Amino acid sequence: MESEELNQLIDKGETKEIEFKSWIKAKSKKDLMGVITKEAVALANTFGGYILVGVEDNGQITGCNDYDIQNIIESIYDRTVHKLFTDIEEVELGGKIVLAIKVQKSNQLISTSAGEVFKRLGKNSKPLYPDEYHLNEVTKTTKDFSTLVLADTSESNIN
Repeated sequence: MESEELNQLIDKGETKEIEFKSWIKAKSKKDLMGVITKEAVALANTFGGYILVGVEDNGQITGCNDYDIQNIIESIYDRTVHKLFTDIEEVELGGKIVLAIKVQKSNQLISTSAGEVFKRLGKNSKPLYPDEYHLNEVTKTTKDFSTLVLADTSESNIN
C-alpha cells in the first residue's frame, strides 16, 4: 500500500470497512492483540477491510514502535476460529509507521477462540449472537437451509 492510498483511507475516517487503533494508548501488547483480533473478526464477518494501527480515532497518526509483524499475524490466527489469515503492511507517514492490517471478508462465520462473534455496524464492532447468525451476510453464502428450524410450522407444511 502506498502512503497516498493510506492517507485516502485515513481521510475517510472510520467506516464499516476501516478501523483505527492506537498503538500508544494500549495498556499492553497482549490487550492490543485482543482488541485487534476482535476487530479482525468483525471485519471478516461483514465486508472485510483494514485495521490501521498507529492511527487515533480522530485520524491523528501517532505511529507504532517495537512491534513484530509475524507475531501480530500469528496472534490473530491463533485467536480465531475458523483460522483467520491477514496481511500486514508497514507504511511510513510523516516519519511514523502505520500498520495496515488487511482482513478479507470470510465465507464462514469467524469467532474469537473464546467463542465471541462480532460484526461491523457502521464504524463500530458489535457482538453477533447465535439467534442473529442467520441475519449475517457471511452465512447467506454458506447456509444449509435444511438445518434451519422454522417457527410456526408442522408436519402438514411439508410438501
